[in-house]
Amino acid sequence: MVDVLTTEETLPEMPLECRSCILGQAMRTAREAGLSESEQSDIVQQTAKWMSYPYPRSRSTLHLGRLIADHVVARARLQKDFDIYHEPKALSNRLAQTHTDRLRESILESESPLAMAIRVAAAGNVIDFGAKDHASMDIESELRVVTSQPFERFDIEPFQKRLATANTLLYICDNAGEIVFDALLMETLRRLRPELEIHAAFRSAPILNDATVQDALAVGIDNWAEVFSSGSRLAGSKLDECSVDFRLRFSSSDLVISKGQGNLSSLIDDADERVFFVFRTKCAPTARRSGTALGNLQLIQGMHFQR
Repeated sequence: MVDVLTTEETLPEMPLECRSCILGQAMRTAREAGLSESEQSDIVQQTAKWMSYPYPRSRSTLHLGRLIADHVVARARLQKDFDIYHEPKALSNRLAQTHTDRLRESILESESPLAMAIRVAAAGNVIDFGAKDHASMDIESELRVVTSQPFERFDIEPFQKRLATANTLLYICDNAGEIVFDALLMETLRRLRPELEIHAAFRSAPILNDATVQDALAVGIDNWAEVFSSGSRLAGSKLDECSVDFRLRFSSSDLVISKGQGNLSSLIDDADERVFFVFRTKCAPTARRSGTALGNLQLIQGMHFQR
């Protein structure tokens, strides 16, 4: 594989937290693909080389994730864009669906169904194989903790104000499993605003546990929204690497919901008052970038980040 990571304008060394996280991703992805221990070691060493100082401005942690996935697929002699995490993603969808009836009931019985549905969607953001080994995840206990946790920032009033007059909503989805809880928020939005057009965007190629159109259809999101591919092959939604269709929808939608850290990191500089980020702050670099505290739930209007 040609190393193209030293041919462009460079930035300071990558934060240590990002380096350790990416190396963990590389090891887990190689293991999930069935590579031997020696092959896993090779993948980790190659990843460390890609992260070595200096590195180019255009290469974010999202790009490294794509490089790792493609390299592992090639090393395992799998078909291009093979979904390495297909089985864990399907399992996380099934586990999440076991909570659907209970969570829907909580939403319907709440004094503010919209606020509760947003909480449920934010709680679903705990399902992240990029940040945590799926084998160690306990969705039941995570949901018990997170659904009772207060939001650090909860921009519900400006969200409600924009929702009241919105005709179109772009919902930028994140991970498998989590999308089951996103569906409950979409269902609630349609109940409150039956005429609202919801367009749900998904990754164009498998990477980690990020949800694709196929994952969306498997959990029935098409019951509440038009499902389409964003054109992104990254674990995020960098506008210059998404499709023209996605960019047009992003610029023209009356309201935008962006789920998760990957979408936050790639859209934070392009967000305006129409965009609302729903996520859980999972790592120190995101906490510093967003000005939020580690571990907390967030609903933040995009204009908050404008410089």
